[in-house]
Amino acid sequence: DNKRDKRDTHQQTPLSLEPPTTPTTRTSASPKSKATFSTMDPSSGGIHAEAGGLKHSNRKATLASSHSRVASPSAKQMNDGDGISRRQSTTANKTTILAMLAFSFMVFQSSVMLISPWRCSCSTMADAKTESAIIEELRSSPIVEHAEADVRTVVSGMDSTTAPPTEPPTKPPAELPMKAAPKEKKNRIVFHFGPPKTATTSLQADLVELRKKQILASDHYWDSGLLCLKKPFTDQGLRLCSIEQLFHKGALHEPYSKYRNQLAQQVPSELPAILVETQQVLDAAKEQNISLVYSSEFQGISTWYDKTRFQSPTYFSNLSHFLKDWDVSVVVTYRRAFDWMLSSWKQMAGMDAEEGKPSVCWPTKDGVVHANMWTSIREWMERSSKPHARGPIIMTLSGNPSGSYVFIDGIIQAWRESGYPIHIMNFHSKRHISEQLLCDTIPDTPKSCEYLEQREAPTKANSRSRIWFAISDVIFTAAQRGLISQATQANRTRMAMTDELAEHHKRVLNKTFADLPLDCPPEDELQELLNMSLTLEEKWMPEWYASPDGEAAHREAFHRTVYEKREFCHVNLDRLFKGVSTWDDLLGRLNRTMT
Repeated sequence: DNKRDKRDTHQQTPLSLEPPTTPTTRTSASPKSKATFSTMDPSSGGIHAEAGGLKHSNRKATLASSHSRVASPSAKQMNDGDGISRRQSTTANKTTILAMLAFSFMVFQSSVMLISPWRCSCSTMADAKTESAIIEELRSSPIVEHAEADVRTVVSGMDSTTAPPTEPPTKPPAELPMKAAPKEKKNRIVFHFGPPKTATTSLQADLVELRKKQILASDHYWDSGLLCLKKPFTDQGLRLCSIEQLFHKGALHEPYSKYRNQLAQQVPSELPAILVETQQVLDAAKEQNISLVYSSEFQGISTWYDKTRFQSPTYFSNLSHFLKDWDVSVVVTYRRAFDWMLSSWKQMAGMDAEEGKPSVCWPTKDGVVHANMWTSIREWMERSSKPHARGPIIMTLSGNPSGSYVFIDGIIQAWRESGYPIHIMNFHSKRHISEQLLCDTIPDTPKSCEYLEQREAPTKANSRSRIWFAISDVIFTAAQRGLISQATQANRTRMAMTDELAEHHKRVLNKTFADLPLDCPPEDELQELLNMSLTLEEKWMPEWYASPDGEAAHREAFHRTVYEKREFCHVNLDRLFKGVSTWDDLLGRLNRTMT
């Protein structure tokens, strides 16, 4: 019988049944066949697992010997066992067979698990999964579950505490290294907050051009800033400009805090009405895989730096919650502080002119001369050395207390301390500001970048020359002294005559602001401004400051502004009009260098 069992087994499988000294795994030549495992010596209860399941060597002898050892009564018991019926004997035999089958299955299971680490180095994960599935299927079989229970109750000397464990007490197979799940890519919102007088007008004009040419859209971006498309852009009639509601006073304060608390308590809640359209715009953008670029220098004005917005932890907490599904970053542009203050003064004086303020009116209409520039800058320097009146941040300011321009130090402190990444562009770089934003700062606008780099000429910036404001004051004083008639004042505007005389002074007389009779600031006050400007650059632009274009160029630019262009000075009107009684006399005076 032993030889016949071996012969029959050899005919069924090409693998040798000789017990290996170490576990081995082989695969049949046929691609459809499954691996055969050889684990233990058949003479000691050896088990062979093949594709179909379990096969026992020396099946008859093993079962017979096991039956006699475990469950069959001895000869003496047979002689004395008249009380044992044939039915009881038959039941015991069935139970014993089931017990041995279950025990054999657990030995097979333990054997497979013992060689599993070694096998996984050679076999595919698909094979391992198939093997695992087979084992799990067998484990869940009702027959096996019943047999396992019988093993624990029938086999002599074995109970629930000494039964073989379901899992072998060996080290589990090492898991293959798994790649971390890729982080979900969020759509971007890029907030460009200027500040004012850092080429924001030029950048925003370029964004409008890119929008009209559909170039920005081809990069999957929408322009949602100050010059955004105010008309509806979707079938739902949503306004892209509704992103501005994020900065509306109170929108992300008490109403939104209440909304968040209701969400946390899982009670019915409604988004504040002021933010509904903003949320709809964001949802529409995400649905189309669109990112947003928002450029507005208004967020660089001190009005926003109060205790309900940019100096409020509650505001920033609620903003982060509202934009939790977006990758938000803040972009600002650095400009040398002394130059930024000078340009700020021009901007504000120019805005007064555009709005028809007294500085562009005739004397008969309650007009006035423009404010003294240096007096204004000295006031700004004083306010910049103290915490902002609306909050604790010390920031550099320019302009009126009711609505000053905020330098990059104020913007960076407010937003970086609230956890937002900050990118700083450089007004003094040779690279155009729009290229800095769409080529260097935003990483995924290649078509917009290519267009900007290949265009012939950059967009012109918005600026007014220092001479224009000086000539406006000359025109006002001429009218005040009777050199310009009432009839002329009635028929012409002060701005129109300023434009004409400024052009005459520049084109015909070939003169500059520095040729006028000027009063200039004291040297120590000028040095104080330079020191403040250098300190700010060193703090916020350390690498640039240390470069050849940094401190040395900074000092040279300051020298040109102060001593060559003399832009911090103001016109001494009394000296200019001394001895002048007619308009022609005035033109003659303007044709002289009087500094």
